[in-house]
Amino acid sequence: MEKSFILIKPDMRNNEHAKKKLKELISESNLIIYRSTQVRFDEQMIESMWPQFKDDVISNRILNNYLDQKFLEMWYVEGEEAILNCLKIKKKIRLEFSNSPFQSCIHTPSNFEECIYDKNILRGSDGGTYKLSKTAPSFIPINDMGYTKERLKNEADELWSVLCKDRDFLFNTHERLFNKELYALVLHNTTHPNFNISLEYVVASILTIIPSYKISDIYICVMVAIMKGEAVMYTSNNLVLLQNIKEKLDENLILSHIRKEGKNG
Repeated sequence: MEKSFILIKPDMRNNEHAKKKLKELISESNLIIYRSTQVRFDEQMIESMWPQFKDDVISNRILNNYLDQKFLEMWYVEGEEAILNCLKIKKKIRLEFSNSPFQSCIHTPSNFEECIYDKNILRGSDGGTYKLSKTAPSFIPINDMGYTKERLKNEADELWSVLCKDRDFLFNTHERLFNKELYALVLHNTTHPNFNISLEYVVASILTIIPSYKISDIYICVMVAIMKGEAVMYTSNNLVLLQNIKEKLDENLILSHIRKEGKNG
């Protein structure tokens, strides 16, 4: 019998409907919850659990707003292929209930090595070294683009005020970012078969291509693309301009397509 665990994050803690759905999915997957406990998160645990955000001021601040000093329920589960089945459950729960890629309802490890790593951290010990299965492409972090830490924190707080509403508010905020033009450049989700494409990587890459873009607006576009599978990130009557931007996105391993929107106005 394989063992894994599920962390219930703050946005799901008091959502009894979502927790009932989670228990149903666990039962349907022939898994059992054999123990439950609570874990109080702090900044060090957050940094250790999600090291990919350590040097990203915006993501790190949002995660701390979301998790720091919060008590999270931890359900220990066991059964055949517990890790794989928990991953399938996570995908279903997030699709139905998550408000954003940050407020993602639950966490569960993706493989045995990550399971051991996470458990060590949650028990208050050093997690050791855990390497992602896919490498991250090299890029210039947002922090190294000349923005002050204070500016980035302000952008993070502005984003957090949007995320504290609900997913419909996030989606409506995204729709209001763009004027109706002849063409739209549509960003795909961040999945890539060979590379670990992080949210910050996509945002930083877009900033190098379109420096005038507001950072918080890019984060909103990328988050909506992750949640919906795609999202408009730029509109224009100039098709050549969008084609040039798309070519540069392709060079940075960021998938997108151009869509004709119809008549202007």
